Amino acid sequence: MGRMFGKISSKAFFLKNVCFRKAYDLKELKTKDKLSKGKPVDKAAIKQIWNGIRVNDIWSRYYNGIERETNDAFDARYIPLDMEACFIDDWFNNTNAALAIDDKNMYDMYFHDVNMPKTVGRIINRTFFDDNYHLISIDSLIDRCSLAKHVIMKPSIGTMAGHGIVFWNEEEGLDVLKKFLQEHDNYIIQELIHQHEEINKIYSQSVNSIRIVTCNFKGKTEVLSAVIRLGQGGNKLDNASQGGLFCGINEDGTLKKFGYSKYGETCTVHPQGAVFADCRIPNFDKCKELVIDLSNRFLRISKLISWDLAVDENGEPTIIEVNLCYGGTDIHQIANGPLFGDKTEEVLDSVFRKQRKYRVANRILSIYG
Repeated sequence: MGRMFGKISSKAFFLKNVCFRKAYDLKELKTKDKLSKGKPVDKAAIKQIWNGIRVNDIWSRYYNGIERETNDAFDARYIPLDMEACFIDDWFNNTNAALAIDDKNMYDMYFHDVNMPKTVGRIINRTFFDDNYHLISIDSLIDRCSLAKHVIMKPSIGTMAGHGIVFWNEEEGLDVLKKFLQEHDNYIIQELIHQHEEINKIYSQSVNSIRIVTCNFKGKTEVLSAVIRLGQGGNKLDNASQGGLFCGINEDGTLKKFGYSKYGETCTVHPQGAVFADCRIPNFDKCKELVIDLSNRFLRISKLISWDLAVDENGEPTIIEVNLCYGGTDIHQIANGPLFGDKTEEVLDSVFRKQRKYRVANRILSIYG
């Protein structure tokens, strides 16, 4: 029985690794001008950091080729996206359990004492509920949406990169709303967030979310990285995959010099006119304190968590979403450098120490790299 589960586990690693690697290789073909920009690839440094684990150096070449405020020597500490998804995330998190409870319709239970967007109603398995989980009719849910006048409807499970998010306002009519509600299985319907004026000055047509990664390593939880995601061009969504930009956030809440597109192209000024380095996230310390505190609620199943927050018009951090696994490292390493920084070797040693099955799987996977 153990061998069977071992084979299933190895197969899962194989499929995940190949899918992530091949998808990323296609991305690399579009960004060859970003590969290292004259920095020679230090294969010896990569080998030392990974202590014999085979990795595809295209990831290091890519991340080292990104323009940043400081572009010094080649840095071997970057985490390849395939290794993060296949091994590192699985070491920090119980991914099966995390995926099972990762449901936006449960947030009002998980974060009942935290500032969140107001829930108008829910669709759970094609059944309609109000904000307090009371069963209601579709007409009742339509009335609640109509009273709110303008709502955002988001898939509650299995979401990625903003796909499936729909905005509705009363000018579109109730027939459009009813048709949508009838055709979808699991959605949460919320009132819109009114974000802080300082963030509106950067871009006002989307809620520009702050993505923070927290990590509990050896009993201590800390923030590893933070970026702000920004809409542009009239788009109501801020996701990079939807055409948005992102910019790293310094410890004091100021933004870094460069903003980036999905493929690492840089800019120092948002198309709406804001200079990134002149901007600051209001109450950024409160944002960090909040997610560190909330991360303890999920410690049994998740130690590496990606949080999405907004800062509302009153300056209060507002929880939008939590990714209890597979939060992704890409935008963080583009904007801020190696995710684990000076702890990289210590983390990799913990992840791969005595994990022979990882080493064997990795040797097989390296054939495809």
